[in-house]
Amino acid sequence: MKNASKGQVSNSVATKPDYRQVAVAMLALSVPFVTAVILLHGLRDHIVTFHGGDEECCIYPTILRFIETFPRMEVWDYDGAMTPLFHVLFATFGKIVSPALPFLRAVDVIISYACGFLLFCLFRFRLAIDFWTSLLIALTLTLSPYVFGVSFLLMTDNLANLLAVAAIFCTLIYIRDGRWNLLAFAALFASSAVLTRQLYVWLFVLVLAASFLRDRSDPIFTDRYDLARSTSGAFALIALACSPLIVLFVSWGGVNPPNYHSYSGLDLSAVSFFTACLGLYAAPFLAVAWWTERWSWGGMPGQVSVIFLAAGAMLWAGPLQYHSVGTDYGVVGSDFPTDGYLWQLSRLFPPIGGSSLLFWILVPCGVAAIVREWRQKSLGGFTLLAYVSFALVSMANTVLYQKYFEFPALLICCLMMFHNGDRILGAKRSILLAYCLGFAIYAVGAPTIHARMAMWGSGDHPPSLVGSVDNLNNEISRRNEK
Repeated sequence: MKNASKGQVSNSVATKPDYRQVAVAMLALSVPFVTAVILLHGLRDHIVTFHGGDEECCIYPTILRFIETFPRMEVWDYDGAMTPLFHVLFATFGKIVSPALPFLRAVDVIISYACGFLLFCLFRFRLAIDFWTSLLIALTLTLSPYVFGVSFLLMTDNLANLLAVAAIFCTLIYIRDGRWNLLAFAALFASSAVLTRQLYVWLFVLVLAASFLRDRSDPIFTDRYDLARSTSGAFALIALACSPLIVLFVSWGGVNPPNYHSYSGLDLSAVSFFTACLGLYAAPFLAVAWWTERWSWGGMPGQVSVIFLAAGAMLWAGPLQYHSVGTDYGVVGSDFPTDGYLWQLSRLFPPIGGSSLLFWILVPCGVAAIVREWRQKSLGGFTLLAYVSFALVSMANTVLYQKYFEFPALLICCLMMFHNGDRILGAKRSILLAYCLGFAIYAVGAPTIHARMAMWGSGDHPPSLVGSVDNLNNEISRRNEK
C-alpha cells in the first residue's frame, strides 16, 4: 500500500470495479434506508433524532422562504448558523419539482445513501480493501447515530459528508495519478462542503497538501521546479474554490450569518473532544493490534509515557466538562450545551481535574492511535494530516456537539486502521460488525433513548419517536403568522 522505506503512497493501490460487487453493495446499503422509509410512512412521519428540531425551527422555514423569493435568495441574512448551499439546493428542488416536505426529505435520503455508497467505493476501489470489509466500513459510517437519523430529515449534515468524501476520494486519486482534473474536482467538492458546513474548511488543507504527498518517484517530478509548480497550481485552485466563500463571509462580517456570530470563537476543548471521539472508536482496534502484533513498537514504556503526557496536556489545555442548556444559551461568552451520547455517558463518571474520568480514558486511546499512525504513515501521512487539519479547524467552533465530530472521527479511524494486506482483518471485521449491530440496536431503541437524553431547550417538542408532517406544517404556519 505504501513504500515502507519512504512512507510514500504507491501507484499500485487501486482495484478495478467489479460490477457484481457494486450491485451487492448498493443493495445491502439500501436495506436500512428502505426499511426506515417504510416505517416512517413514506417520510410523512418525522423521526426524533439529535437536533432534529432544527428542521422545524429554521431549516425548512428557510427553504420555504427561499422558494418564495426564488431565484433571489437572501443568503446574506437568514435563520441558520450554517452556510447556505443546502438551503439553496433544496429550495431549487422545491421550486422546480415540489416543496412538499416528504419529497425534500426523500432527496436527503438519496444524498445519505449516495454518501454510504461512495464510502464503499473509496475503501474498495481506491484503497483496495477487500469487499466485505469495505461494505462493513460503509455500513458502520452510514448507521452511525449522527448520520443515519438525520438522513430522514432536512438536515445539512449528510450533504456535507457526501461532498467531503468526494473531495477525499478525488484527492487520493490525484496523489496516485497526478491528474490535475482530479485536484480541480477535489477543490470544487471541498468548497461545496464548506458552503454547506463551515467546519469542513479542513478539507482545503488536505487538497493543498496533496502536492507534497505525491510519490517522489513519479515521472512527473523530473526536476526541482516540479514540486513548486504543483504546489502553486494547488494554491490557485484552492483560491478559486474559496472565492464564493470569502464573498459570503465578508457579507456576513464573520464565518456565521449575522444572528449566529456567537457560534464562532476559540475553544481548545474541541481538540480534546475530537481526540476522545477518535479514541472511542479506535480503542478496540488498538486492543486487537496490541494483542496480535504487540504493537511492533520499540521502547514501549517511552511510547506510553508520550501518550499519557500528550493526553494530559490536551485535557489540561482543553478540559471536557458537560454543560446543560442554560438561560444564557447562545449569548456571547456563555457556555453552549454539550450534546451527544458520549457527553451523556461522561456524566456517569467522576470528574478528575475538570474532566470526566471517561475522557481521561478515551483521550489517551485517541493519542495512541495518532502515535501508531505517525509510525506507520499509511497513505503517506494523509490520514495523520486529516486528523491535524480537522483538530485545528474545530478549535474555531465553540459548540461541542458530538454530531460535528462523529463522522470525521469515525472516517479517520477507519482510514488509520484498515490497510491493504492487513493480517488481522478478520478481527477488525468483527469489531465493525459489533459497531453495526450496536448502531442498529440504538436506532431501534431511539424512542426511549431520546426521551431521556435529548435536550429540547423548551417544552415544544414531543417526547415521541415520530410526529406527523401535517402537525409540523401547522406549527411553521403558526410561527410565520406571528
